[in-house]
Amino acid sequence: MNKPRIVPRLGLKFTLVAVAALALALGVYIFLTDVVVDQLLHSERAAGFWSVREQAALDSFQEYVTAHRLSTRQAMEYEYWTSSGRALNMVLILEESDPEAAGDGRTIACADGQLSAYTFPAEGHYRRLGAGIALISAVVCFLLILIPYIYKLIHRITHLSREMEILAGGDLAYEIASPGRDELADLGRDIEGMRRSVLEQISRENEAVLANSRLITSLSHDLRTPLTKLTGYLEILRLGKYADQAEHDAYLERAMDNARQMHTLSDEMFRHFQVQPEEAVAHPDAPPVSGQRLEQMLADQCRDLRAAGFDAAAETAADIGPVAIGERDLRRVLDNLFSNITKYADPAQPVQLRLDGGSGAPTLTVTNRVLPGADAPSSGIGLPTVRKLLSRSGAALEVRETEGTFRAEIRFRPAQ
Repeated sequence: MNKPRIVPRLGLKFTLVAVAALALALGVYIFLTDVVVDQLLHSERAAGFWSVREQAALDSFQEYVTAHRLSTRQAMEYEYWTSSGRALNMVLILEESDPEAAGDGRTIACADGQLSAYTFPAEGHYRRLGAGIALISAVVCFLLILIPYIYKLIHRITHLSREMEILAGGDLAYEIASPGRDELADLGRDIEGMRRSVLEQISRENEAVLANSRLITSLSHDLRTPLTKLTGYLEILRLGKYADQAEHDAYLERAMDNARQMHTLSDEMFRHFQVQPEEAVAHPDAPPVSGQRLEQMLADQCRDLRAAGFDAAAETAADIGPVAIGERDLRRVLDNLFSNITKYADPAQPVQLRLDGGSGAPTLTVTNRVLPGADAPSSGIGLPTVRKLLSRSGAALEVRETEGTFRAEIRFRPAQ
């Protein structure tokens, strides 16, 4: 979040533009009044203008005096009489009262004597007129600078408003570019940050939904293996395909074990039915599986394979220490792996299992021949589920298939 500023940058920029426009307007005003007007009033063209106006004014005044038979006294009452607007000012002097000055002026014949008329330009009038024109020019100059800047601000605000309408319409892919270093630019960048944040949130929600869907699919897939085994054991018990009571009890125990596994998986599925990251299904507090328990679980899987018509036996190369994976996850790993063997392996070829712990990291290697022309439907869930389960405990799965031979290698992480 941007910190509030004592002096807003946009307001400061507007003030600077206004001051610059005012300074320029003042300069224009001073230049026009003190330079342009002054030069116009005292230029050669102006001197000719004044001479023409002076002659016309004196001729007009003489005609007026003659026509009205004005006396010198009456004519003197028109000391500042101007016949042509305010272009000239006129001063009348009685020749008898100032003989020396009378020789310099234009003689005006009156009814009872003569007057000397002196004219001079009415600069005050023209300077006031020039000052008015200069003021108008300065105001126009001020507005020509300030108004475009205001229109630019209004355009930026309008553009930002239209971009907000685009985002509000649902087009979150529209990117807002907001160059500049003022409050409007900050607002645009904040809106762009909000857009990206919403996209990231939507992406996280979609990922969470997808992860939840994968979790439910994986658990549902894992439920099928113990369900298939449970059905098989119950079918054996129903048809009485057992040698003695001990074998009967063993099948019954296996059926109960698979029923408990299904119960655990279903509880886990319901517990994580809400949308949440898939990593939430990890069991960090689950105790590690001992080497003896791992060997026993492999033996049980081999026994199920043999019951399904496969030639399978597990070979242990060295003493196996505990592995850092929970028994529940390990059971799901083995169920998915051996379920694929049941569906895709060739029963006519042996299934080789080797458990090696000599390098310190227990390794399980499973090798089998793929059934020629196998067309069993695949959900594509089994091996990805195995990888997910193993990665949570630091283990890894490597799968290779060459010339009809399938080889899966699981490298467990030793328990600390």
